[in-house]
Order: sequence, then C-alpha cells, then structure tokens
Amino acid sequence: MVLESLAGVIELLSEVFLDPEADVKLRARALADDASLPAGLREALRELAEASGNPREQSVEYVRLFLHGTTGATVHPYESVQLKGRLMDPDVLGNLKALFARADIRPRADLAMPPDHIGLELELLGYLLRCARTGGAEETEALARDFMAAHVAPFSAALAAALDGAEPGRYYGTAGKVLLEAVTAASNGSQPGV
Repeated sequence: MVLESLAGVIELLSEVFLDPEADVKLRARALADDASLPAGLREALRELAEASGNPREQSVEYVRLFLHGTTGATVHPYESVQLKGRLMDPDVLGNLKALFARADIRPRADLAMPPDHIGLELELLGYLLRCARTGGAEETEALARDFMAAHVAPFSAALAAALDGAEPGRYYGTAGKVLLEAVTAASNGSQPGV
C-alpha cells in the first residue's frame, strides 16, 4: 500500500468533516483510481465523488447531522462525546495533548473547536502518515500507530455508527463508509514502515 495515498484519503476526509462546502469530487476520483488502495476503499471513494455536489446542500446536511439533529440525535463529531459521553472529557483531551506534545505540534490557540473533533484528528493523522513516509522516523511511525489505535480507530467506529443511525444523506453516509474503509486499511497493515 502506498502510504502517501492513504494519507491523501485521510486528509480528504478531514476536509469533508471540517468544511461542509468542500469540493472533494476531483480528489476523491483521483484516489479512487489509485490501485495501491484496497478495492473497498476505492469503491467508497467513487461513491463519495458521485455524492459530492451542491455545497449549499452539503452545508444544510452538515448542520442537520452535526449541529442540530432535527430528525434524531445530533451526531457529535467529538471523540469525547462519542466515546465518553460528554463534551471535552479531560481524559481524552489530556491524552491528545500528550500526543501533540510527542509530535512537537501545538494546536492553534484561536481554534474554535476542541482538538478531539474528527476533522482535526484526521488532519493530525494525515500529517503523521506523510511525515512517516517522507522522514521514516521510527518515533513518527510509532506515534501514528499509537494515535490510530488509541483514538482514530475507536472514535471512527463510534462516529460511523452514530452517523448511520442518523440516516444521513448520500454525501455524509458515504463519507462514513470511506472513513471506516480508510481506518481499516491503516489498521490492517498500511501503517508507516509496512
């Protein structure tokens, strides 16, 4: 598996969950054509490219799913809520703070959302995967594996299940599939150094 391609998928997902008006169609199509990615992930990326469309409709769906939950419970895009049942859980945030320090990264002070937002966690994972590929540092590889196991994998599974239960539209429903496929690929041997 080409680690760079997997990092590209993770970064694309970060944008999907951070910017509801993101236009990811062309990048999703390009990644879907990358034979180094697993077939299930490529198919989910094709579906995401086809589902990408009107930025306004994506924004309305984002608000419905992640902010106001008009047809059921809100799908909170925060690890603390998904795994601990409360916003800004000190254990989750403390562990993330330690991982950021290990990576020698300081989150922006003016950031309007907690660091356990799925988009921010995916952004960090994408960065770590790229650093591990380009630098090959053992510490970066270990950090990426630790971050994946302790945070991204369990959080993604919980978020995808909550998202599925909220009956999302095609765009975010497919984004949930891509998320699970990408995390599975990374967890099953697409780790740095493999």
